[in-house]
Amino acid sequence: MLKNNLINFLNENQYDYLLINSTNEFLVEYNELEQNARYYLTGFCGSTGDALLSKNGELYLFVDGRYHEQADKEVFENVTVIKLSLGESFLSNFISKIIPNSKLAITSNKISLSFYKSLKEELSKKNVEIISLQNDPIFNYIERKPFKNAKIIDIPLSITGKTSKDKLNDIQKNLLENEARLVTNLEQIAWILNKRCFAQNFSSSFKAKLLIEKDTYKLFYANELQQYYKFLENTTKTILYSPKYLSLGDYLLIKDHSKELSIDTIEMAKAIKTEAEIAHLQSCFKRTDIVVSKVRELINNTKSLTEQELVKFVEEEFFAQGATSLSFNTILASGKNSALAHYCTDMNQKTPIKNGDLVLLDCGAYFEGGYSTDITRVFCFGQPTEEAKQLYTTVLKANLNTYHINTKKNITGFELDCTARQIINKFKLEGYNFNHATGHGVGISVHEFPPSISASDLAKTPLENGMVFTIEPGLYNPNFGGVRLENTVFLKDGKIISFSKMRFEENLIDRKMLNKQETLWLNEWQTKAI
Repeated sequence: MLKNNLINFLNENQYDYLLINSTNEFLVEYNELEQNARYYLTGFCGSTGDALLSKNGELYLFVDGRYHEQADKEVFENVTVIKLSLGESFLSNFISKIIPNSKLAITSNKISLSFYKSLKEELSKKNVEIISLQNDPIFNYIERKPFKNAKIIDIPLSITGKTSKDKLNDIQKNLLENEARLVTNLEQIAWILNKRCFAQNFSSSFKAKLLIEKDTYKLFYANELQQYYKFLENTTKTILYSPKYLSLGDYLLIKDHSKELSIDTIEMAKAIKTEAEIAHLQSCFKRTDIVVSKVRELINNTKSLTEQELVKFVEEEFFAQGATSLSFNTILASGKNSALAHYCTDMNQKTPIKNGDLVLLDCGAYFEGGYSTDITRVFCFGQPTEEAKQLYTTVLKANLNTYHINTKKNITGFELDCTARQIINKFKLEGYNFNHATGHGVGISVHEFPPSISASDLAKTPLENGMVFTIEPGLYNPNFGGVRLENTVFLKDGKIISFSKMRFEENLIDRKMLNKQETLWLNEWQTKAI
C-alpha cells in the first residue's frame, strides 16, 4: 500500500525517482525505526542503507558487505537488494539505476550537503534534474511520531578532561563578530557542551542544533526545529559550516550568507581524547571485559543454549556492570549465522546453538560518561572442527600483526588495513571473504571519524596520539560461519595500546600456524589477559 501511494505521488508530480533515506533530520547513523522512512518501505532494519523507488515500481535497496545476508532475509517482496562489495561506491551504483533526462526527488533535510554536491555533479552528466522536497513524502502516508523530549545530564570534568567553556572558547576565539559556527553533528554537540542523553538506544547524544556566536551560543532541541529554521532564515550573520554534517535543507536556509569550512577543527579536536577520557574508557572496557568473560564461562559450562538466551544474558550483565545503554544492538550469531557481519537475532524465536558451532559476540555499552565500548570475540560451543581452528587462527594472525605493527612516525589507518589484508590474503581460505574495513574510530559514537582504518583515501591521514579506534579483521563464509576478532585501542606515544584485556580462545587456536614472533605476541597477551 505504501509503495503504491509513493508510485502515485511520483507520477502525479511527474517525478521519475525518489531517494528514500535511512536517517532523519539530524543525519544520525542509528535512527529509530519509527523515524526511518526506508524501513517502512523495504522492511530492512539495518542501521545504514538507502533505497531508490522509480515511478514504474522498481525498488532498490543498497547495502554494504555488513548487511548482505541480513537484507536478503528482511526485505519485503519485490525489493531488489544491491550488494555493494568492499570499496564499491554507493553513489556510482545508485546513479547507474537512473536513466538520462529524468527527475529525481530527494528530501533535502535528510541528505548531507557534501553528498548532494557529489550526487548533483554525477547526475548532471546524465542531464538528470534533482527536485528538493522539504518534507519526506513517506510520512504523508505513515503517521510520524514526534521527537521525544529526554533528560540531558552534565558530564564531570573528571571524565571529559576539558570544560565546556574551554571548548567553546577554542571555537569562539576564531570567530569574527559577524560570524557564527553552525554545529549539526550530534556527537560534536554532546562533546562541546559535555552533555549526554541516554533516552535512545545506541546513543548518548541528544537531538539538537548548535549555533556558536562570538560571545554566546544558541541551542535548539529537536522539538524546536521550527524556531531553528526561522532563526536561520532571519539571521544576518555569516554562518560557518562543515558540508559533511550540514543537511542540504539547512544549507538552503543559509546559502546566501554562509561560508564552507575546508577543515572541521571540531571533528579533529573531538577525536584526540584527553587523558581523563582515556582513563574513563579504560574503566568502561574493564567492565566490558567482565561481561564477555562471563559469556565465555556460560558457553563453556552449559549443555544447552539458544542465541536468544545469550543475548539476554549479555545485556543483563552489561546493566549489572553499570551500563546506561548499549552501544549498538548486540550481535550474537552461532553457526552459519556468524557469517553475517551484522547479524540481528530474532528475539521472538529460539535458535539453538549446536555442538561445534562457532559463537560470534560483538557487543558494547555506554557507561556514566557516555562513551562507547566495542569488542568482538568468537567462542566454540563444544569441540571445534579443524576448519574452525584454521579460520580462527588466520584471523588471529591478522589481528596480532596489525596490533603489533611498527608504529613509525605518521602511521595511517590505511597501513593498518593493508597489514590485516596481507595476512588474510596470504592464508586465504577458499569460500571466505573479508568484506569490511579493518576498523573504525570510537568515541561518543561507536562509529566515529576520524580516524578511519580502511582501504579508503580518508584512511591515508596519519593517526595521532589520543585517537581511539578498533582493529577487527574478519573472515566469513555463508556455508560455514565467520570469525571476527576486535579490540578497541588507542595511540599513545606512537604505540598502539588495547583497552580490552580479553584473552583469545586457546581451543580455537592452531599454534602450528603461528610463526615464532606471533607465538611470542600471543603468549604475552594471554599471560596478561582475563
